[in-house]
Amino acid sequence: NTSSGVGSMLKGHSVIWFLYHVCITEKPGLCPEPVGPRPCLEMCSGDNSCPNNQKCCSTGCGHQCMPPYTGIYIVIIM
Repeated sequence: NTSSGVGSMLKGHSVIWFLYHVCITEKPGLCPEPVGPRPCLEMCSGDNSCPNNQKCCSTGCGHQCMPPYTGIYIVIIM
């Protein structure tokens, strides 16, 4: 069946794309939480589009390059 072969090939391609973009091109660190007004523009399209160690982070309605948060997040679960 040709369609299942194509589906398997596309599925395999998606897995490779995911592994490449998430595991290889993602820079270390976490994006800081958006605080205050931020631009509603798509100024980056992934960590690999940002200079130096900056990450492509959500602004709440867009994305921009930001230095990664390297401190400690404290999560309180009630």
